[in-house]
Amino acid sequence: LSFEDTLRDLAILRTSGTDLAAILASTTTMPEPESTASSPVTVDVDVDVYTSVTRSYEFVQAARAAIKIKNRGEVEAQGERVNDVRSKLEEV
Repeated sequence: LSFEDTLRDLAILRTSGTDLAAILASTTTMPEPESTASSPVTVDVDVDVYTSVTRSYEFVQAARAAIKIKNRGEVEAQGERVNDVRSKLEEV
């Protein structure tokens, strides 16, 4: 899959309002950040970084799952079925 196709697919998913995180449960857990005896500011920054990394990791997992679904051709197959049903309804 080319990078352009991947970006296009992600853009389509984003504009469609599909919440991949809600659809695909995250199966991987990341370890909690170690707390240190340093200043509270450092701990807050560490938690913010951890949260950001966790969200990014979940997004990547969801994007990879969406790409796998696309590569299997399930979306196109379902789309063809929908178009077939739609054309049959238009004939009626």
